[in-house]
Amino acid sequence: MDNENLKEKLVDFIEGKLSPQEETEIQHLLAKDEELFKEYDQLRIVLESLDNSREIVPDPALSENFYEMLSEEKTKQASANHLGKFSVVYNSARSIWKNHLLVRIAASITIFLAGYILDKNIQVKQIQTTEIASLKEELESTKTLVMLSLLKQESASDRLQAVNISYEIEEADNQIITALINTLKTDTNDNVRLAACEALGHYIGNPLVINALVATLTQQQDPEIQLVIIALLVKSKEKRAIPQIKTLLETQEVIQTVRNKANEGIGQLL
Repeated sequence: MDNENLKEKLVDFIEGKLSPQEETEIQHLLAKDEELFKEYDQLRIVLESLDNSREIVPDPALSENFYEMLSEEKTKQASANHLGKFSVVYNSARSIWKNHLLVRIAASITIFLAGYILDKNIQVKQIQTTEIASLKEELESTKTLVMLSLLKQESASDRLQAVNISYEIEEADNQIITALINTLKTDTNDNVRLAACEALGHYIGNPLVINALVATLTQQQDPEIQLVIIALLVKSKEKRAIPQIKTLLETQEVIQTVRNKANEGIGQLL
């Protein structure tokens, strides 16, 4: 999809004109591409601001009449050289203001427009703040949906991508953590399970993660995964891991690197 076509799709996405399949495609693109999401954010704010605003244009005749009258008054006052410059300007402006309704109307419109523009600027900033917070929530929700969807795919690369998306979710809830735990326990690909295990390390303070690591240690056959789990359990100072580490050493023919790491971990946890 070229850049121009993508921009048109973003506008249609914002205006709700896309088919369900096209909406899903755009959601996936937004979840993967931070720069594209920023562009979507800006487009949405601009389009909604345009929808909410009403352009106010004063009658051009007001401006023309104002300048004509001002020119006439300047000509009349040019001959009054006996007056000071300040007095001439002051009296001229005072005369225009008192004697010409159009001038007062023009000035009132100018003041109104200045207030309107200032108010719109404040409103735009408020809209942007609210929209950014709302869009941030939507982005997090979209990333979660994309991640959970990719974890169900047959392709190991898709599932690996899903695990990587979890790093982009700022506040992972139990739904995300549970999905990573299930991936560690059940995925058929060693690389995907290893990636899920490493991702869970970012949530080591969550009891769900500790319980899962303790329970799954003896079920894992891959040495790299065993090493990561042991390191995480030692880091968390989880003494419940000691029996599981001992069971691992007794029931499996682990490689020497894992055996050394396991014995070292038991010593640190005692």
